[in-house]
Amino acid sequence: MAITQASVLPQQFVTDVGQDYATQLAGLTAVPLDTSRFAPSVAGQDALQTQAATLAGSGVGAYQPFLTSAADYGTQAGTTLAGVSPFISAAQTATGTGAGTGAGSIASYMSPYQQQVIDSTLSEFDKQAAIREQAIADRAVAVGGFGGGREGVLSSEYQTQSDRNRALLNAQLLGQGFTQGAGLRQQDFANQ
Repeated sequence: MAITQASVLPQQFVTDVGQDYATQLAGLTAVPLDTSRFAPSVAGQDALQTQAATLAGSGVGAYQPFLTSAADYGTQAGTTLAGVSPFISAAQTATGTGAGTGAGSIASYMSPYQQQVIDSTLSEFDKQAAIREQAIADRAVAVGGFGGGREGVLSSEYQTQSDRNRALLNAQLLGQGFTQGAGLRQQDFANQ
């Protein structure tokens, strides 16, 4: 059996260019390359940039006496700022309802009936959910699938979604109470 081999060679002008390039490449790489010319550097500042930097440095320091005297001005008797100091001190020591002292400062503004409203709303939600769950069981009985896998999956999915809806309703009611209490507290604080 004879073996046949086929080769696809590039055009002659491509071969000539490649040989010429290889010959010249040897000559180019023989000369050492000065890589220091490629090192990163920063251009120097011109005269105006140097002058601006000097002025900026002295200008900021030049304002220090004014800043110091302004800080002292607020504590001197007879000045407008000194007249405000007692009110600032009183506001910092404020305590009690609406003072913003931390946990519980909004609680006194929330409705005392909020928990009863939440309890009755959730009780009604639970009652309606039980009615809807019974309707699922009734449909399963009507088609002869009560107690089957499909009815169990449907009941489970309904209960999961119902629990999510109940939690969302509870969170919304609590959020409304908090928002209302925070608004009333802010209004009371503004009135003071």
